[in-house]
Amino acid sequence: MPIIHRYFYIVTADLDLTNGVTLPATLFWNDNADNITEFTLFSPNGYVNLYINAVMQEGGIYTITPAALTIVPYNATLYRGTPIIIESLGFMTS
Repeated sequence: MPIIHRYFYIVTADLDLTNGVTLPATLFWNDNADNITEFTLFSPNGYVNLYINAVMQEGGIYTITPAALTIVPYNATLYRGTPIIIESLGFMTS
């Protein structure tokens, strides 16, 4: 059975991605609407999905550490009000 942690953030000001952007984990909250200090990552028995405006993103455009989400340089803007969701899934091994 998987363990799932979800983290949410609503962009508060337009983010120009031309030079990439790093969003600290402290900007996000969890399913219980609690502020967090770090993302829970399940390695090697898990994976992370990133959703921007409800659309799953390609794995190559971002990296996630316990401390932050980093989006690589891209010719785009994330506009104020855009939801960002991180979904971290882990699997128990016997």
